[in-house]
Amino acid sequence: MIYHKKGLPILLCVLLLQIVACGSNPIEHLNARIERLVRDKEFSEDDFKKILKEAEKLDIPAFKNAEGNIDPDKLYQYVKKYLESRSNDLTVNNLWTPSTPQKAGKFNVHAFIENSASMDGYVNGVTQFESAVYNLLADFKIADFCDSLNLYYINQTVPYKKLNALPEDIEDFIQKLEPDVFRLRGGNRSVSDLKEVVEYLLKQVNERNATVLVSDFVFSPGPKSNSSPQDYLTNQSIGMRILFSEQLKKQDLGVIVLHMESNFKGYYYRVVPPPVLFEGTRPYYIWIIGTDEQIQRILQEKIVENIKGGYLHKYVLLPAGKKDLPFKLLTNPREGSFDLAGLSTGQLLNAKEDPEKKRFTFHMNVDLSGLPFDEASLTNPSAWRISNPNYKLSIRPLTPQEKNAQQAFTHRFTLTTGTLAEEQLHIAFVPQFPEWVKEAGSTDDRDIANDPEEQKKTFGFYHLFSGVYEAFYPPQKENEAAFININIKLQK
Repeated sequence: MIYHKKGLPILLCVLLLQIVACGSNPIEHLNARIERLVRDKEFSEDDFKKILKEAEKLDIPAFKNAEGNIDPDKLYQYVKKYLESRSNDLTVNNLWTPSTPQKAGKFNVHAFIENSASMDGYVNGVTQFESAVYNLLADFKIADFCDSLNLYYINQTVPYKKLNALPEDIEDFIQKLEPDVFRLRGGNRSVSDLKEVVEYLLKQVNERNATVLVSDFVFSPGPKSNSSPQDYLTNQSIGMRILFSEQLKKQDLGVIVLHMESNFKGYYYRVVPPPVLFEGTRPYYIWIIGTDEQIQRILQEKIVENIKGGYLHKYVLLPAGKKDLPFKLLTNPREGSFDLAGLSTGQLLNAKEDPEKKRFTFHMNVDLSGLPFDEASLTNPSAWRISNPNYKLSIRPLTPQEKNAQQAFTHRFTLTTGTLAEEQLHIAFVPQFPEWVKEAGSTDDRDIANDPEEQKKTFGFYHLFSGVYEAFYPPQKENEAAFININIKLQK
């Protein structure tokens, strides 16, 4: 929340003039008291109580209500504007706000665009990048769940912010953006340490605040890095895993990762200097980080589905939690036989293989609407772990006609085996590492100017994503997100 600006903004000065003449002793004394209280990079409720006592001693008329007492709300609004106008290291979590009734489920959205030098090519002229991000931010602004939309540029610091952005602010922030504006808005644009950027964003996330990061996600360690590129990537991956693992111990996080692409014209900063001039199509990424509930809400409102131009791929990371999926066993089609009496309770009673085909097949309709994963993930048989590996599984979405007949269900599961056994068949969905991330990652971008395949990739992205993925789904755990249990009893 840093906004470099010399002096107080005009609006704040006008407010000061309404209180006493700018620079008068009571206000200077109050400001000095505020400055002392925020040396620890926090402004707490206790700090405000101290300011309230100070204001009562100073007896400033403009802070008083009709009864002649200091109005806490008027005083807080002054303190808030003062802190927002100064260069400071307060984060959205470290500035105390009074408890006020909030609409259920509402939260603030803090949108960050990384403005390192490698991002200039995405805002050179009219680009798909600008249109997509503008559309996304506009949809966040008007969403029922959005309490306020706050805009930031970020690199090694946060050199620019626009709080509670209006529609025209969003347009200035992204739609009218050009490389010169990026440069003017400051910060150290030469190094991209994505782990540090993500760490900063994670600190903002709580039940009242979600964050968005738009970046090319190209690792750029800078000239001071003593590590080889491969060692650097490995360390970044480990760092990201630790970062998210520690945060997941404190709260249920969720992340939406969008793989985007845009026309690009500018310098591409390779891991080994010098940069090369490149014009063509380049990938970039949008990460939305929030609590589990916030991410679920964003998905339900289909905010990312409405992005202009769409996305190449989407992946959702949520804490593994076993969800019992609704399902309905079907009488037909089938191979083999079973009693109809047990179907309503999820049982296949008196089951028997087809004597000619020597196999047993049954079908069921399943409701997958409560799982926040994309269709490719949900219908991938390898993402479903079956307790009896002799079963073969296929999955398809229900047709519109089938959905009309089966309102509560979304997909048809077909299971076949040649070795029917009496058991409780456990079918579990286990999130799989996305193939597109493997294809999108690069470890050597030196020949990007001449290699069409390399131009589609992002240096270090695989390592960065892997670290986050393993934090959510540790390799040593089962990581089941949902399951179905079916009791199978053999014919006696």
